[in-house]
Amino acid sequence: KAATSSDAPSRIMLLKWQKMHCLTAALLLELLLFSTAFLLPKWKAMAASRDSSSAPSTSSDHQLRELFMSSSESSSSSSPPSQVSSETDDANNAERNSRYVKGLMDNLSGLLDKYIMSGSPKSRERIFNVLDQISSEAMDEELVQQSLRMVKRAGVPLNKTYME
Repeated sequence: KAATSSDAPSRIMLLKWQKMHCLTAALLLELLLFSTAFLLPKWKAMAASRDSSSAPSTSSDHQLRELFMSSSESSSSSSPPSQVSSETDDANNAERNSRYVKGLMDNLSGLLDKYIMSGSPKSRERIFNVLDQISSEAMDEELVQQSLRMVKRAGVPLNKTYME
């Protein structure tokens, strides 16, 4: 009995430490997700600057491709990639964008559940923030329309500007 009574305080301390560790990890993850929600992705900024110039040079195209390559791929190829490589890069970018937007849609789904349960204006504001982010960053218009349908089905009142 003496051994078990001395183990109790150490178990309690261990549980407190584990809870504190989990809470810290959750806060760091929340901070990461919150901070990235307001940042314009690099590929979006590069695409906007590329579209704004009338005649993009091949060196800027090469820089754009290197931005999306992993460090091992970019260090192994010093010459500009071929046309086939650029098509696969575009496909990879579209796939990455689709995964990112689907993650945003998962967040939207959770917010919609909270809105259905509480109906709070703060939840509705968060829904509109995520919906704005999806509509501005999605390359696939179908994902935007799917997000709008989710919001409509949840009963969130939409302005006419969101319908367009």
